[in-house]
Amino acid sequence: MTVYFDHIAVALGKTRGSEPLKRLFALLGLRVVESDSVPEKNLRIGFVEIPMEASIPQAGTETDPKIGGNRPECTVSLELLESLSPESVLARFLETKGPGFHHICFRVHQGGLDQLAQLLASEGFQLLYPAPKRGARGTRINFIPPASTGGILVEILEPSSETPAKGE
Repeated sequence: MTVYFDHIAVALGKTRGSEPLKRLFALLGLRVVESDSVPEKNLRIGFVEIPMEASIPQAGTETDPKIGGNRPECTVSLELLESLSPESVLARFLETKGPGFHHICFRVHQGGLDQLAQLLASEGFQLLYPAPKRGARGTRINFIPPASTGGILVEILEPSSETPAKGE
């Protein structure tokens, strides 16, 4: 089974917490290429695909980093997490930890998440959910809690048939 790095997620502090970050991305020639919501988790999720090399636009020109449809072969994704409710899991995270790094994510091929979950469980890793849940963009996800990894929340993800392949 092949495992790929998929993204790094950051928790944003307030409903409009992404505005300064979006402004910074525009200055760097980057933009949020898509967003999704996960109503059952009270989350809004934005995605920024960052090529390993990006051109910073000249002052006064329109920002068009050519990210998204014709993705460069090698990109890193940044996932922007925003809470839609003070009762969400992310809101509780923000109360204790504040905005910033939330988790890293690894992706397996379509149909590989159950096999990976079994392997992890057999090696003593705890999973957050007994069965995968729906994630953004129609993916199937589960998490390995920080207690099992030495302090870092790790997401494991299986793309849906509609999710564009990345790096495979």
